[in-house]
Amino acid sequence: MPTPNDTAELDQLRSGLASFGLSVPEVVLPEHKFVISSGVKIHYLDWGSNGKPPMLLVHGGGLTARSWDFFSLAMRQQCHVFAIDQRGHGDSQWPEAPDYRRDDFIGDLRTLADEIGEPFILVGLSLGGVNSLSFTAAYPSYVRALVIVDVGPELSSAGVDRLFAFMNAEDKLGGIEALLERSKNFNPLRPEDQLNQSIRRNLKQLPDGSWTWKYDPRIRTRELWEHWTNSEDMWSFVHQVHCPTLVVRGGDSDIFTKEAAEHLQAAIPGSQLAIVERAGHTVPQDNPAAFEAAVKRFLSSL
Repeated sequence: MPTPNDTAELDQLRSGLASFGLSVPEVVLPEHKFVISSGVKIHYLDWGSNGKPPMLLVHGGGLTARSWDFFSLAMRQQCHVFAIDQRGHGDSQWPEAPDYRRDDFIGDLRTLADEIGEPFILVGLSLGGVNSLSFTAAYPSYVRALVIVDVGPELSSAGVDRLFAFMNAEDKLGGIEALLERSKNFNPLRPEDQLNQSIRRNLKQLPDGSWTWKYDPRIRTRELWEHWTNSEDMWSFVHQVHCPTLVVRGGDSDIFTKEAAEHLQAAIPGSQLAIVERAGHTVPQDNPAAFEAAVKRFLSSL
């Protein structure tokens, strides 16, 4: 029997789907699971559909596995969907030392890949896209197909600056409303009720009653960002990708330009490019229907 919390969460998912005009055959909740990677407890969601081709979703910096909820519900009809909380995010552990280098994230993906046990479709947004790209270069036998969302070796400094300003603003506030208002100003593309639900899943209440984001603030440094997105390193990873690949750009993204997306797609032989209109940097959350359609078109071509 569903608990009252489960019922409330299912109702929120149905409401969010309705706000985008989305319809799925069945609205379910994922199973929460954990693996240990280099001593760090990593949380991930298992959306079921055993026996179908596996798909692993990797969220962006400052987000969580729950940012993929609508896409997971849509894709679970044809894939066995997993969504990871990257270390320092969501319900995954914050390592005692700030172990957030590229190899730390890749190691976590390798641990979960071994748990999945067969080649999978890998989908990554922003930081998740960087880590998915580098994982594919390091462990090509694990990746059946790759979807890189709104990130690449060439990024707009103005968009990155705006993102950093948002992430580094005061984030310990007495009430949720101020964080919600800040999020709406940062991303006006999403329906307000859906954005509110999404943001609430990425907040936690502290012992003193204040609220903050559900990620380790030690991740939001320029030094780490420049390490993750080093252009020379990323081009090296790009040239090692030989699996079917889809590059996705948000049509209104101020971080990943159309020219940068075209350069990335041209550098991966046989890859495809999809521009999702009415979407900014967080493409799967801003326009989930169009993102789902683009990924399904890509998968049908494999």
